[in-house]
Amino acid sequence: MSKESLPHTHNLEFVEQLYSSYRRDAGTVSEEWRHYFAEMDNGDGASPIKTAPTFRPRSLFHAPAPAITGWTNLQERVDQVVRAYRLRGHMAAQIDPLGRPRPVPPELDPAFYKLGEADLDRHFSCETLTGASAPLSDILRQLRNTYCRSIGVEHMHIDDVSIRRWLQARM
Repeated sequence: MSKESLPHTHNLEFVEQLYSSYRRDAGTVSEEWRHYFAEMDNGDGASPIKTAPTFRPRSLFHAPAPAITGWTNLQERVDQVVRAYRLRGHMAAQIDPLGRPRPVPPELDPAFYKLGEADLDRHFSCETLTGASAPLSDILRQLRNTYCRSIGVEHMHIDDVSIRRWLQARM
């Protein structure tokens, strides 16, 4: 049996129909398929197809953590804070006409990303906010002013990247 004719996801329905026909009357399928199904039914492991992958599948959920340390790690965490404000900052906007505070999502707190008081004076790249580098305290102030004041902004759902970047630059 050729490799192309062996069962796989593209022809599974066809093979299932053949197997169903084989189970009703083995004479209705070709000798090649009868032999294949007979081997599968015997369970003797003589089947030419392996039912499990021969490689170890990679998983996004169990991938080893990249070895990022030092400055790169800090910059990545600051980038995550910026993204969190763009995605969820509107949830903390002061839009209640009675002035009641709204709950602030935990991911808007720099401590959520293990950024502390010592990091507030450090300069980080924030090209999409200021066009250069700025202290973390200034970055956070600008993010709160843009996304969490009396008008909450949420634009990350826009699929067109050029429009999304245009809005980010204007805000």
